[in-house]
Amino acid sequence: MTRSWERIIRGLGISTVSLFLLVALTPLSNVAGKTFAVNPQRKTADAIVVLAAGLMTGGSLPDESMRRAIAGIELYNQGLAPVLVFSGRGRPNEPQHTEAEQRSLLAQAVGMPAEAILKEETANTTREEAIRISRLLVHRSLRKILLVSDSVHLRRAKLVFENTGLEVFPVPSDNYPASMVSSWDRLWLASRIVEESAALTYYRLAGYF
Repeated sequence: MTRSWERIIRGLGISTVSLFLLVALTPLSNVAGKTFAVNPQRKTADAIVVLAAGLMTGGSLPDESMRRAIAGIELYNQGLAPVLVFSGRGRPNEPQHTEAEQRSLLAQAVGMPAEAILKEETANTTREEAIRISRLLVHRSLRKILLVSDSVHLRRAKLVFENTGLEVFPVPSDNYPASMVSSWDRLWLASRIVEESAALTYYRLAGYF
């Protein structure tokens, strides 16, 4: 190996370690997350849409799914919309309830009427959620929605739902930019921002919004 290649590899290693420490030990990812997140808009709407976050093995709701569901239920209890839509499919080859059904049962357990709840249980991606949920709502003449997801995901979700013709008011289920304060939390937040930035680029190039 030539000395020039050794210098390049050494430089890359130093840069990688420096970036790792910068992200882990400073609020850089918090600032980036605050910039990346969309401003919440809690307004009166026709429906509340809670996007999927997945199920754990065995069919239980993970923290993120539970957090989004609770945020949606709170919006309903505040009287901001008369309909609550839960999205979320089941796990392949597992007979348990879908994520949407689990959330529906949770909502009913805390007093929500079953007739106020709609479910979308087949979508695999954010784009599929947007297409199928918009059809479900437009069929009922519901066009203004409060869209609930995590703060980093909402930028892409808002754009793709708006592309279906719905008027979208985003409501984050968390405040990750402010709450991620440990080194590992900051690294996780940075990885989510990179992941969502890549997804945004892909969706834009594919013409999804």
